[in-house]
Amino acid sequence: MHQIEIALPCVPSPDPSSGEGFAVRACLVKLLGDLRKLSSGTRIRIDGDSAVISLPTAFHSSSSLDENAVALNLILDCLCRVNVCHRRVHPETVPLYSHPLRYDRTSIWDASNRLRNRNHGDCKSLSCDRVAEYWLAGQDAEAVFRFLPPDQNPRGQFQYHILVNGPYGWEDPSKAKGMLEHENSYFSQSPGAELLTLPRRLPQFFARAA
Repeated sequence: MHQIEIALPCVPSPDPSSGEGFAVRACLVKLLGDLRKLSSGTRIRIDGDSAVISLPTAFHSSSSLDENAVALNLILDCLCRVNVCHRRVHPETVPLYSHPLRYDRTSIWDASNRLRNRNHGDCKSLSCDRVAEYWLAGQDAEAVFRFLPPDQNPRGQFQYHILVNGPYGWEDPSKAKGMLEHENSYFSQSPGAELLTLPRRLPQFFARAA
């Protein structure tokens, strides 16, 4: 069972008076409901101010591209929404490109404040943080991923890279925050690299699953 950990901005709470905690919990409840349309065995465990997502079918060697795409898009969307919840309560949050934090790979998905506390993060956390900035400014944006299947990746596994499709076109927050030019060069070198977006994939999958 594949697990993904999201470092949340606060401890989620079922109490509406808790403000940010209640809003973050609502994001996780929505995520769980959506992921269970993909697999009823999906679980989300809250461990303090972290959420551990257990995915029984996605991101395994036998998983379909649709399963992986739907799960990844849903989690990206959830982290964007969680970041919005945090930034509404903390408008003083330093904008991503003004903050000295740098790109570096991590296994944890960081919310806006956790990303800044860590002082580094990779494409998933950086792109979701940037999308939240656009949403709060009333501008359309989405986290979009490219991937290479194992047979086209020298590492023999799925390789993902998260970008932002925003009001000014494509952005790569990872490069803006110091990712080396060659780190994801295999995407440009491979004609089989696919580009998938949230609006295009989700309705297609749920129409078949219904």
